[in-house]
Amino acid sequence: NQELLYQEAKSRGLQSRKEVKELVDAFLRRAVVEQLLIDTAENVTVDAQEIETFYDRYKDQLAEPEQRRVREIVVSSEDRAREALIALYQGQDFATLAKERSIGESSSNAGDIGFIVKGQRGSDYAKYDEIVFSLDKGQPSSIFQGPQGYYIIKVEDIKEQKSKLLTDVWDDVKKSLLELKQRQRVQDLTDKLRGGADVEIIEELLK
Repeated sequence: NQELLYQEAKSRGLQSRKEVKELVDAFLRRAVVEQLLIDTAENVTVDAQEIETFYDRYKDQLAEPEQRRVREIVVSSEDRAREALIALYQGQDFATLAKERSIGESSSNAGDIGFIVKGQRGSDYAKYDEIVFSLDKGQPSSIFQGPQGYYIIKVEDIKEQKSKLLTDVWDDVKKSLLELKQRQRVQDLTDKLRGGADVEIIEELLK
């Protein structure tokens, strides 16, 4: 069917239309550029020494980050937060208070938000993270203001940063290095071409 329709389109001269030629030219441009990139990046290899060097340099960043299990009480005002803090000092259970008084989404889970890593919830929680990762296990925080109100938090458990063995990350490191070297080879080609090209920018056509 496609061949029959193509022959009919040719018989009507559709291949000579300006809009068709522009589409063909655009497709050809993309296709040959894509093939050039494939040809340029092929045969790039990463050897064992490169992987080991990368691992030795960045093994701290490759490690599983420290995680902390957090329980929180979120209230709408500083006065209510102060009341909750006094109740804690008087010996009331943190989880019970969180369930009864917290307005946060975690209240249904007695304030437990599970394990988090620093930066997991974005820049709005920078102060929150700073406090979480400064507390000792079992220690409640003082009152502080955060994204949803006034907070009191408690660290329930801590999982220390855990280094990964080279064998655990070998394939990921190799893949990352390979992609990096391929991009660099393409960048080297474009830099070379740009250096030898006479480029004229027609600003009107960019608007």
